[in-house]
Amino acid sequence: MIKNNLIFIGLSHLSLNYGVTAAKKYSSIHFIDFKKKIDTFEKKELIYDEPKLNNYLNKYKKKIVFSSKLPLINKNTILFLAIDVKTYKNNKSNYSYINKLLKFINLKIVEKNIPLIIMSQVQPNFTRKVDWPIKKLYYQVETLVFGNAINRAENPERIIVGTFDGNKARDKNYLRYLNTFKCNSLFMKYEEAELCKMFINSYLVANVSLTNNLANICKKLNLNWFKPKKALMLDKRIGEYAYLNPGLGISGGNLERDIVNLNKINKQLKINSSLFSVFLKESNNQKKWLVRIINTLIRKKLLTQKNKVGLIGISYKENTNSLKNSPSLILLSKLKNFNLYCYDKILIKNSSELINIKWQNLETILKECDIIFIMHNENKINNILRKINLIQNKKIIIDPYNNIEPNIINHLKYYDSL
Repeated sequence: MIKNNLIFIGLSHLSLNYGVTAAKKYSSIHFIDFKKKIDTFEKKELIYDEPKLNNYLNKYKKKIVFSSKLPLINKNTILFLAIDVKTYKNNKSNYSYINKLLKFINLKIVEKNIPLIIMSQVQPNFTRKVDWPIKKLYYQVETLVFGNAINRAENPERIIVGTFDGNKARDKNYLRYLNTFKCNSLFMKYEEAELCKMFINSYLVANVSLTNNLANICKKLNLNWFKPKKALMLDKRIGEYAYLNPGLGISGGNLERDIVNLNKINKQLKINSSLFSVFLKESNNQKKWLVRIINTLIRKKLLTQKNKVGLIGISYKENTNSLKNSPSLILLSKLKNFNLYCYDKILIKNSSELINIKWQNLETILKECDIIFIMHNENKINNILRKINLIQNKKIIIDPYNNIEPNIINHLKYYDSL
């Protein structure tokens, strides 16, 4: 067991997932934030849903402390600033909370002779301006994914670290931490690492945007996108892990935030390219598909006040409670005057923030609703639909992520987003 004391400043999805996985190897993990936030979390009023997270919190609870006060700082302390940076409605970054935490650190820690690792999502040149000795200051790129964060925190493909001069980190405690992972550590300047986070997300957004356009070509030609998709997955230059499932643009906040920031940098540097604007425009256009499909159903009198409407999945994707930029919020707004029933296996447990929603279980929605929007990939959906007389029921299913099996689609009035 490694005896370094790891302190994560800022209680967030980011800090929790890196912190609890570190508890497997380290003897002491502290999560520090202002009292109101710590109290809210301990009362279970602030919840970060993530597979395996609660199991890890329970398993290593003897090593983990939540507090609004810093523990004793000594030579074995490693300090992480790991708060998720919030965004405004226009997806621009809001740095007010991270700056508040930095001020707290500077006031409470007089002798700054321990490593401070910033993991929050920040713009280029942010880290270099932090008031901390540069030889003890690092920026580490986080590459978590909602719904798979624990696994990615434990098993990163590589670790990207920014240092003041672009050379290998010099702090022995931090190097020991990096060496606990079975992957390469890449060292570069602060600004290169900060941009690297944005560049990674921009590749993912480009992938999503291209996939939606290619799949749309197949749809217009009455062809099956999944056959070309399989061929693309087998191409080593593209690969099986590429974002090749069509959908409703980009959601969750992180990808949008980085594209907005890159677009801003693009304009500041007077680079004559509309690429990042195109990504945002494409994403917004994909999300408008939901509005177009609802308008079509109303115009054809297939959607009326008499119909029971079901919505499966409210968070921006399955296995998370994040609602940031979720396409389902469009549906909740557009269908608020209809007879709407909702299911979300995570949010239904914690529905206080969505108090006006009429919740129903998955099977009842699939059996009793006339029109069903399937926004999450739930394994049970196809099994339940097989047991229903779909020809007699004449259900309408809107399935933008193509979760329904082809043999079931034949018995439905079916809409997808391709």
